[in-house]
Amino acid sequence: MGRVLTAHGPAADALITHQEFPGRVITTNASGEYQLPATPKSGWMVALEKHYLTHARPGTVRPDPVPPDHPETPWIDPTPGTSPRACGSCHQQAYLQWRGSPHHLSSQSVLFSALFSPGGQTAWHLGENYPEATASCVSCHAPGGSALETDLPGEGPLSGVHCDFCHKISGLGSGAPGLTHGRDLFNLARPAADGRPVVIGPLPDSTRQNVAYSRLFKQSRFCAPCHEGTVLGTKVYTTFSEWTAWNGPQNCQDCHMPNDGPRRHHHAMGPGLSAPPGGLHVTWSLQPSPAGPKVRLAIGSQQVGHALPTGHIDRHIVGWLEFLDPDGKPILAPLGPGFIPSWATGLPNPAPGFLLARWRQNGPEGPVPFWSPGGEYKDSRLLPGQTREMEWQLPPGVASVRLRVEHRKAWPAMLRAHQLSLTPTVLFDETKPLFSGASGR
Repeated sequence: MGRVLTAHGPAADALITHQEFPGRVITTNASGEYQLPATPKSGWMVALEKHYLTHARPGTVRPDPVPPDHPETPWIDPTPGTSPRACGSCHQQAYLQWRGSPHHLSSQSVLFSALFSPGGQTAWHLGENYPEATASCVSCHAPGGSALETDLPGEGPLSGVHCDFCHKISGLGSGAPGLTHGRDLFNLARPAADGRPVVIGPLPDSTRQNVAYSRLFKQSRFCAPCHEGTVLGTKVYTTFSEWTAWNGPQNCQDCHMPNDGPRRHHHAMGPGLSAPPGGLHVTWSLQPSPAGPKVRLAIGSQQVGHALPTGHIDRHIVGWLEFLDPDGKPILAPLGPGFIPSWATGLPNPAPGFLLARWRQNGPEGPVPFWSPGGEYKDSRLLPGQTREMEWQLPPGVASVRLRVEHRKAWPAMLRAHQLSLTPTVLFDETKPLFSGASGR
């Protein structure tokens, strides 16, 4: 018989686990007591929130609490060889995955820097129009700084969301996701410079020294402080509330940090790393009809636990059709339902197609910055599992039809304002001759 005690008394619901038997979990009762199996006799670990992992044994076990936060303690550079505790020295695969991730580059993206920078003379400069709002941006994009810091850090492995920041999170504070941003909602546990190190993670059975366990690491609430955000009265990030409304069986980590080997999780944290991949599903065909040939198109959201697209409010998916003559030259079709404006595509003329986005519009010229007062808020995105069907009549003279679908991180107007050119992610690009009989995917 064993018993887990803390400074506050018996520890109920502590986990007793063993690496060789990952499915076997013993939980302490209200008195903090547990009974170990006869075999194996050793290797059992006690996992208790906000405490270091410690070996289970008969008698009384007193896990040490993780340290209170010491903000003056420098963050650990994960670059291999920089220090004896550099994350990348032992966790090479996770380090390399993180190096290529959006988390590593969160404070260095061209788009973010453009919105953040002061001195702009157009409406698309947040730093110029509302400099007081930039602290909210920094709290997620560069959380390693102090709570009063409003400037972006320079380049380097500690400039964005880095290993040591995430693995010093011991819990969430009392604020609300979306209203309390990033680091301001996290409880951290940085030890004093001469204190006992700590690494907090999702494994309750680790036998490494100076490791603490938190179930938060496998819950979507862990992602909420940075992936739900209201800034200047506008819901700029809504992924966590979208996931909550979905009420599906997967957490964020199931898709974005799937298992990457025994006791390892993928750290690239990109879109849809789990298999089979989810995302936008496109099916289209050219068909005869009494009124003449037409295009039928169906788009659907598959195996995604949030709206499509999600993330920053300016991200959008746009798909459009080109009607081509025998020489491959475009044929303009009469405008009607299902045509999207040129401000969405960046093309000279409106085009038949679809737009998946949310935006604030003030007049006919397309989206305005999310912090702009007034205007009409619109949302045309796909919800999880939703399918949308459309069709268009072909104008005379069409020999083939091209369908192109792109995922873009910014509106054409914003790119023009900052004189930027960003390559979109092409999700679908296919050309069909009239009545080829081929099916889209």
